[in-house]
Amino acid sequence: MKNLEYQAVWVSWDQKLLGRRSGPQTVKILTQAFDEYMRENNSDTFMHIRNLDWLYDRIPLPLKGKFIYKDDSWDYMDAIYSRFGMIAAVSERVKRILEDLNVSQDEYVLKPISVEGSDRQIYLLFIKKISDAELIYPESSFKVYTPERMMHFSSYNERAMVPDGCGVRDIFLPESYRNRDIINLQSSVPVFFSQRLVDAFEENKIKGFSVWNNHKTTLNFR
Repeated sequence: MKNLEYQAVWVSWDQKLLGRRSGPQTVKILTQAFDEYMRENNSDTFMHIRNLDWLYDRIPLPLKGKFIYKDDSWDYMDAIYSRFGMIAAVSERVKRILEDLNVSQDEYVLKPISVEGSDRQIYLLFIKKISDAELIYPESSFKVYTPERMMHFSSYNERAMVPDGCGVRDIFLPESYRNRDIINLQSSVPVFFSQRLVDAFEENKIKGFSVWNNHKTTLNFR
């Protein structure tokens, strides 16, 4: 059964919001040391999982960036160049919501970035990925791409043997993860927010935030 307590979220591509732009507002990171650090320590999901204990503590600061478009009104933005676990660039309003809801700081990391032409404080939002080894096999189902089909695996090791990889579809996690407000799976592109977090973003009209309504991955807990 689909768990409705979480929603897949992303940066909005609503054409009414974009106007004539080709994409959402984006912060481009200009700090070369950051890019070098991420290439060396966070270049794939396996490296990301392996280095999580210290990865975000050692990010070189200060960070500098610029807006791709001249619009300083967005709260939830894309950030480039994308790195594993880096979800968005966000405003102080987003930071305040996370704090007001007492979202555990074990679930997210904010790093300040100074953006050219903006007086606002912007942050890079990082969400640690949950290792696929944490999934409950064989209850979870996966979409194998070559040939395209749905499959169940008896263990993480069996799944890892699929040569062309596969995507998560109907996922089961241990019950302990149900208490989280933010879930970021190793093999899933979108991040999942709890319904109370989604509600808070929508009630506060967080510009640039969107729910991915047609995303097919579902979360379950056991």
